[in-house]
Amino acid sequence: MIFNLGQIGAIGPNSTGAVNTFYESWKRLEPTTDLCALTTELEKLRCEFRQYATKREDDAQLDVLSEVECAAESGDGAGVMKALAKIRKAVLETAERIGTDVAAKVIVEAGKR
Repeated sequence: MIFNLGQIGAIGPNSTGAVNTFYESWKRLEPTTDLCALTTELEKLRCEFRQYATKREDDAQLDVLSEVECAAESGDGAGVMKALAKIRKAVLETAERIGTDVAAKVIVEAGKR
C-alpha cells in the first residue's frame, strides 16, 4: 500500500512523472499578483503592441497576448505562464516602456522557467 501526503509527479512501481513548471511558476507569483490588474495591463499591452506590429512575428505575438489575456480573465494562472513562455523580448520591452509593471513582472518570471 502506498500513501501520499504531498505533491507528487508519479506514484507506484515503474511510474514516471513530469513537473508542471507552469503551475509551479504561477504558485510562486500568485500571492503577489492580482489577476484582474494583470488582465487590464495585458489588454493595454496588446493594444500598444498592435500599433507597432509590422512583421508576421509581431502578429504571432499579438495572438499570444490574446491567449494570455483570456487565461488571466478565466483565472488560469498556469495557462498565463504557459502562454507567456512564447513571448519575445519586444513585448517585454513594450510592457516596460508603457509602465505595465504587473505584466512585465509576470513576463520576466515566465521566461525564467
